[in-house]
Amino acid sequence: MKKIIALCLALTAVIVFSPSVVSADNNAQTEKADSKEKFRPFRGTIKSVDATAKSITLDGEKAQTFAVASDAKLTKEGKPATFADLAIGDAVGGRAKETGENKWTAVTINAGKKAATKAPEEKEKK
Repeated sequence: MKKIIALCLALTAVIVFSPSVVSADNNAQTEKADSKEKFRPFRGTIKSVDATAKSITLDGEKAQTFAVASDAKLTKEGKPATFADLAIGDAVGGRAKETGENKWTAVTINAGKKAATKAPEEKEKK
């Protein structure tokens, strides 16, 4: 008889607490989905470097400024680099995370040689 009562109490506890456990799981998953950080790749040529703000601006039609994270992984020509190694004209690519509405912070930057400038085409001689 004691076993049956204990079993009934255990089943009652499971039934009573199950919805709250499921609810807590759903809340945790919702919070996790909401707190997901957004990342995106970027590529271009450095138009300007701001050492004070520790940011770079890329050249081009869709020019954008990226803050550079203090713990960003930087490489230049395949070798570890520092922010001071970045220069105007360097071809760069990397990954940035969203830190605000339309604000991005570079977390990785891979810089290459300065982008080649196109030589003016010679006019054909007739």
